[in-house]
Amino acid sequence: MHHYVVTLNLLGDCPELAISESAFLDTKKSFQHLNRLLLLEERFDSLATNFLEFEALITSRLLQFEYIGFVDGNHQMMVRRDANRVLMNVLTSARAYIDQLPQILNEIFGKESASAVHCTELLRKAYDERPGYRIFEALRNHTQHIGFPIHLTSYGDHMIGDYPKLLSTKSFSVMTKPQTLAADQKLKASILKELSDMGEQVNLRPLLCQYIAGIADAHYYVRSEVTPIVDAASLDLQNRLSEYIAAYPNAASPFAYAVHIKDKEWADRVPLGTGNEKYLEYLRSINVHLNHADNHFLIGDVPEET
Repeated sequence: MHHYVVTLNLLGDCPELAISESAFLDTKKSFQHLNRLLLLEERFDSLATNFLEFEALITSRLLQFEYIGFVDGNHQMMVRRDANRVLMNVLTSARAYIDQLPQILNEIFGKESASAVHCTELLRKAYDERPGYRIFEALRNHTQHIGFPIHLTSYGDHMIGDYPKLLSTKSFSVMTKPQTLAADQKLKASILKELSDMGEQVNLRPLLCQYIAGIADAHYYVRSEVTPIVDAASLDLQNRLSEYIAAYPNAASPFAYAVHIKDKEWADRVPLGTGNEKYLEYLRSINVHLNHADNHFLIGDVPEET
């Protein structure tokens, strides 16, 4: 015998509010959609946080160089090691996000939906139009097979103004050497040529910013597309919980579940009091400017002609 209720997951007898099978299935679908979108937002937040740590590392090492200086050559090698470590975190989280994105869109909208196709097209556009996107897609693969992409760090000293009112500005860059990358036979020849055309040493930070901005463009499109789904799913869960609380005002709502009961056993359940919809709303309200990452410069990134 099957029936469907909202009740509490607590010891002892708990009051039950009968619901229909269709209501249970709708609630289960709403919960699944919110959880999948929550995972996607957490993936994006992981990418954003790792990118911020990379930016913070560059800034902190610049200040360290200016105010403390170097102990010896080993110190600079440790700085390069730290930069590679943090960059690896960025690339790993980027790959995790990109791999997860089509799966979640197919689950939400259906396979080959217009939204999923357009999101794929946005990433392809980023690959075609942003050198940093395609370069870092290749460098991510390089780090898996050969070695780290940052081969040296560079500190600069720029003077602004005229004597006696001279200002000294410092810069810190993380550089790759195309000649060193050439040892990786799996690296695309077109990518190697593109990097070689940029010089013997290439500052990776502006290229990384292009990579992040390209991914962010796709994510912000997804956010706009799933907004009606998020709103409807959140409302469905809230209504199901509100109905139960209205019937049983003293119920401990964090322990409320929509339950499919089969032969007096819980065959399936959906938690109603997790607060995930509020957490998802929070995640969707942050990390909102990463699509402009390639418009933000440290002094060492600004082209000389500007």
